[in-house]
Amino acid sequence: MSSFSFDFFAPQEKKNTTLTTTPCQRQDGPPHQWVTDLEQLLTNRVQQAMVYSELVLPEQSLPLRCIDTKADTLSSTNPVWETTDLMPKVYEGGMKVWECSVDLLHFLAKEQPKYSSVLEIGCGHALPACYLLRVALQQKQEPFHLYLTDFNDFVIQQATIPNVILNAASTMEQPDNPSAIVTAVLNHVQFGHGDWLSLQLPSQVDLVLAAETLYSEQAAEETALLLSRHLNDTGSALVATKRFYFGVGGGTDAFLAASEKYNLLVEVVQSFDTGAGNIREILRVRKKAVYTRRTVVC
Repeated sequence: MSSFSFDFFAPQEKKNTTLTTTPCQRQDGPPHQWVTDLEQLLTNRVQQAMVYSELVLPEQSLPLRCIDTKADTLSSTNPVWETTDLMPKVYEGGMKVWECSVDLLHFLAKEQPKYSSVLEIGCGHALPACYLLRVALQQKQEPFHLYLTDFNDFVIQQATIPNVILNAASTMEQPDNPSAIVTAVLNHVQFGHGDWLSLQLPSQVDLVLAAETLYSEQAAEETALLLSRHLNDTGSALVATKRFYFGVGGGTDAFLAASEKYNLLVEVVQSFDTGAGNIREILRVRKKAVYTRRTVVC
């Protein structure tokens, strides 16, 4: 495996766009923070061999790459994910490739959208965001800013960052050119981890991506709150979810109820019903337009 060196991507001056209220009384997790030692982190990471699989996209000639965390030697440094899919406020499931994330990936590949700023919350392997990054690099799209955040820092290090590296490299004319991959990633991507209610961005974004973040009523409401905070007025979100999360009260209906509270419009743009299991859906979410009534005197 080639060794790459990285330059830290300095964020723009931050504007405080985060509300101080929370949707309900809840125990906060670790405060959200953006990775600041990214150059050293990436330099160390790419010196390790990466075992990956390829996800074939019918709409695309180039498959997407996904790190094989079970075969990757660094993934054993935090074994909690090997024994559970979810432990609230301890481990939020980011080491697993969830089926709704793959649904969202295929939806994006078919739709082929273009955005200048993208946030993926609860990103885990960040496959949908990696696809958009790959498109932006292939088409030399400028500007393009990608913000990837997950609850767990080890998920960012062991799943998110390897996938970004692998897919950025796949777009290069010289995939073994370390400096080209370094420049591409650090010019376009920022990584963060921690409690998403304390997440702050330099500015609101065109697109928010979320997969399997509606797994409880509280998580559904927090997802709606985050969209109201971080989407710009003309932006949209794509939320991939199961219609019901049995036993925990989450899913589409819980999100629809929360969306009314946060002045969001929700549209089901795709459904997956095999007849043998839970129905999965992709929701497109926008802010409701606010109109001011004016009296014109002639």
